[in-house]
Amino acid sequence: MKKVLWITSLALMISVVLAVPTLVSAAASFEIANLSINPTCVKEGNSITISAVVTNTGNITGSHTVELKINDAVEATENVTLPAGGSDTINFQVTKDTAGDYSVELDGLTGTFTVAPSALTISNLIIDPREVNEGGTIIISATVANSANTTLSYPLKLMIDDVVEATKDINLPPGGSDTVSFTVTGDIAGDYIVELGTLTGAFKVKTSFWAMFPPYIWAAFGAIAGVLVMLIIVLAITPRKKKEAGATPKAGRFGRQAPPPITQMPKPTQPPIPTGFPSAGPVPPVAPPVAPPPTPPTTGTRAVPTALFSASNLTITPNQVKEGEPITVSAIVTNNGTEIGKYSLVLRIGGVVENITELTLSPRASQTGTFTVVKDTGGEYYVEVDSLSGTFTVIPLMPAAFSVSNLAITPERVRQGESVAISAVVTNTGEVTGNYSVVLKVKGIAEGIEEISLAPGRSQRVAFNITKDAPGFYPIALENLTGKFVVEMDWKE
Repeated sequence: MKKVLWITSLALMISVVLAVPTLVSAAASFEIANLSINPTCVKEGNSITISAVVTNTGNITGSHTVELKINDAVEATENVTLPAGGSDTINFQVTKDTAGDYSVELDGLTGTFTVAPSALTISNLIIDPREVNEGGTIIISATVANSANTTLSYPLKLMIDDVVEATKDINLPPGGSDTVSFTVTGDIAGDYIVELGTLTGAFKVKTSFWAMFPPYIWAAFGAIAGVLVMLIIVLAITPRKKKEAGATPKAGRFGRQAPPPITQMPKPTQPPIPTGFPSAGPVPPVAPPVAPPPTPPTTGTRAVPTALFSASNLTITPNQVKEGEPITVSAIVTNNGTEIGKYSLVLRIGGVVENITELTLSPRASQTGTFTVVKDTGGEYYVEVDSLSGTFTVIPLMPAAFSVSNLAITPERVRQGESVAISAVVTNTGEVTGNYSVVLKVKGIAEGIEEISLAPGRSQRVAFNITKDAPGFYPIALENLTGKFVVEMDWKE
């Protein structure tokens, strides 16, 4: 009986020990990567999209709250629920109404964005030249303008590959403009992304032949080449000595005749080797076996890890909008390489760089790069995202148009000296904001004018107060509406 209890207890302990690791390992764990801030510079009141990829690296379904901080203050939170091994992209829309630099923190990932004054206009970005050799100079310039009626001061930052390269303080009087220039030296070969305010561009630094090796290596090459040239010259100018056949030896230093040249004696013949059989003729000598040349050791080729990117699945939604409406352009970027890497996804519209977003991808991972485009001019636009292309159409907005309705005359009969209220509703039936002058005519003569400004689709009632001292019948016209009121004589006792 005791033996049975002992075996049962041992089995129970083994079951508990085996179950504990399973309970401990069964948990959800989350990682956040690929922080994207698009765009990194906007004007006051415009929105910025901040996104990242959340992955559940655990082995059960779980939930996680992602916290976005702007300047160390919590801006927003989002809760995500993911199965084991699942991933999802979270997006935050941030709008700031005050110009300045803002720091971003998203669960350990950090970044920055800049909000420029709405009165500041930056245009005409010029990068000259767009390709230089290592050590070459690039001049980056743009035109800045102040549309406000007050003096504008702002630190304009030049960013290259998300790093602040230089800053210039600009001071513009009301309505003033100026050209700001930066000088950059291309020290290391590669492709570089330029951001100046809300404008983006790119330039390339190429490897120079002379920059392939440090100066001391070139000095060593020069010294070796100089020695070789001198050796070739010495060999070329040194005369060669020739022997004359049958020449008599010259006398020695002290008048004695030099010894005659040694005559080479013929080699003695080897007597035949007696054998018990008659010779079958001379046996040709057998050449000694020649050993084959040693086979060089085979050297293996080690694959160098690298990140290789490709873009696919271009989406333009919607492909037809009205002026001022947003369009979303997106594409999927895949890292086909064997190491983590950073990729610049470039959006071009009409052959001009419109925006650039930076993506950091792990090996074999994919992520969607998204751009938001707004165009204020009607027409058809050609879109390029890397090697992908497409189009979208912007329909021009209808100009402001106004209609007048609901004429009201209150009261229609008054006594001398009493006022009459005349009003009507004005509606903007167009698609842009516009101004309109409402004219009230009494007996064909303009009695009052009211200036109004209306947004698209908005309406406003316009009222006039008229007082007449002379009794009579008064026809009125308010744009295309007509009516009348009567002023009765005031009989005084």
